[in-house]
Amino acid sequence: MDDSLPPYAEPEPLLDHVPPVRQRRSLGGITWVFLATALLVSYALILLVIGAVAVHDGLQDRDTRLAQAATHYDRGVIYMDQGNYAEAAGEFELAVDLAPSYLDARTQLAKARERAKRETDAVSLLEQGETAYRQGQWEQAIHYLEQVRTLNPDYEQEKVENLLFFAYYNKGLQLVAADQVQEALTQFDLALTIRPAHPDVMQQKQLAQSYLEGRNREAVSDWTGALRSYEAVQQVNPNYRDVYQRLYDVRVRYGDQLLGAGSACAAHEQYKLAVEMGLTGGADAKQSVAWSQCVQAQTPVPTSIPVAPPARTVRPGFYVGELAETYDTPGSIQIRGYVRDRYGKGVPGVVVVITIFDFQEARGTDANGYFSFDGIVSPYQATLKLRDEPCRPLEVKLEFGKGFVIYFQEGT
Repeated sequence: MDDSLPPYAEPEPLLDHVPPVRQRRSLGGITWVFLATALLVSYALILLVIGAVAVHDGLQDRDTRLAQAATHYDRGVIYMDQGNYAEAAGEFELAVDLAPSYLDARTQLAKARERAKRETDAVSLLEQGETAYRQGQWEQAIHYLEQVRTLNPDYEQEKVENLLFFAYYNKGLQLVAADQVQEALTQFDLALTIRPAHPDVMQQKQLAQSYLEGRNREAVSDWTGALRSYEAVQQVNPNYRDVYQRLYDVRVRYGDQLLGAGSACAAHEQYKLAVEMGLTGGADAKQSVAWSQCVQAQTPVPTSIPVAPPARTVRPGFYVGELAETYDTPGSIQIRGYVRDRYGKGVPGVVVVITIFDFQEARGTDANGYFSFDGIVSPYQATLKLRDEPCRPLEVKLEFGKGFVIYFQEGT
């Protein structure tokens, strides 16, 4: 047995003796990691590029949509100014669709929709108002037309106001005919808010006011005030309501008041005016009574005690004019009078002449010696005389709203 050790062998270096195959595997792992990293970076770069392009394109699209929205908005504003609210609403809707955050467009869209709805309602109301107007249903027409003005003041403004004006006016006339004169005044005032100072409406308003004033005066027995108001109405429209009958009644009642107060001649004048109206009511009988008392008041009462006759100041056949009394005659100037002989009887057929500056007019006395002058409008000094009889003329200062009773008395 051989006890000797085998020869010593030194260990081989590790790196220098790594098998070739193992070295190639380590280098290959590093390459794959590098490649993977490169791919990720490239992909990220591609995404960044794509994102940048997308952002760029998105911004361009956003700017385009905003510009289009602004264009539709501007069109909507133009339509609003023109009163085309439905078209305006369509444009504002497009603007909101393109730019949902466009607050002004949303606000204008709400306004346009509301006004478009009002316009639709106004169209319907105007049609109903026109129908009622054509049928003469003034109150209904006013109801619909006023709603149009309230709902949409600018809609068919001229047409609506024209219809309303005549509806108010005709409704006022209808109320007058129904003896609702105070309510009629309200309608006339409404008509005048549309057409101020319109002559027809102004006249109807004045007639209604004077008529109401006359009735109020009559209710408190203010006969002169009632006469003034009723005569103002009668001069413009003798057929206005019952003003003709009321004027007759007031003249009779005023005559009664004057007769009771001892003014028989003035009472006779009122009764005479009433009789001349041609209505029945007893004025003719009262006129006769007043005339008798008027004559008696102007005739000296004989006395049984002998007295020396006064010195004659007026010769027989010579007439002297004198102012007997005055009375109220609202709205005019009147002259009434009588020519009487020495016995107090009226002298017919005598011509009485009145002169005011260069104006001159003549009137003949009737069977009772009565004469009158009407239509005098100038409150100046007047001279009255008899044309064909010797007389002393009478000077009278005329006053507006006064009547004058004058006598031409023959001397005794």
